[in-house]
Amino acid sequence: MKQTTCLDKLNEILSSSQFEPRNRESDDLTRRTEELIKSSLHQLMKQGKISEKIYHRLRTIGSQPARLYGLAKVHKNGTPLRPVLSIPDSSYKKLNKFLSPFFGKLPGANIETKSKDARAALEATKLDDDELVVSLDVKSLYTNVLDEEAIEIALKELYSSDEVPEIPRSAMKSLSRLAVTSVHFKCNKMWYTQSDGLAMGASLAVIVANLWMK
Repeated sequence: MKQTTCLDKLNEILSSSQFEPRNRESDDLTRRTEELIKSSLHQLMKQGKISEKIYHRLRTIGSQPARLYGLAKVHKNGTPLRPVLSIPDSSYKKLNKFLSPFFGKLPGANIETKSKDARAALEATKLDDDELVVSLDVKSLYTNVLDEEAIEIALKELYSSDEVPEIPRSAMKSLSRLAVTSVHFKCNKMWYTQSDGLAMGASLAVIVANLWMK
């Protein structure tokens, strides 16, 4: 794919109201994000909701901007792009890495269907004359998942499970929101804020989206 074509497809995605372009001079957004996360963690620690150890584990210094890139879906007509947020070395990495194991153990948190298993199940199924096999292709992106609702559903599943975390639910909610909502990122030298939906590419977002779908 030509670079200009790729950029046109990315710009089409970013033209959605879910992504808010920021001023070209907003290069301090990474530092401001660090400060927001740091102050939020410090407040939770002062309230006794997280330990000092967790505070130091999750705060970030000298992080890099999260960046959005497009993954070409070559199996679809027109080769649309799947927007993926790259968060290694960003302010959001430690939060996602810390939170994901808590939610990742819940039923439905991960993709549980393999193509081989689905094929075997279909081959073993006898259809009546008035029945058809239908394959559904979900087109909507994680950005269309209702972020606040999805987090609430995930929290409900987690705190009614057999392994309830020692971290209070209110603190877990605050940490989850910091990790996957209102994320700042760079794309083609421009800054954006994802003001709605979950940040694709963040490990916690994948889990929360699956729980919401379930």
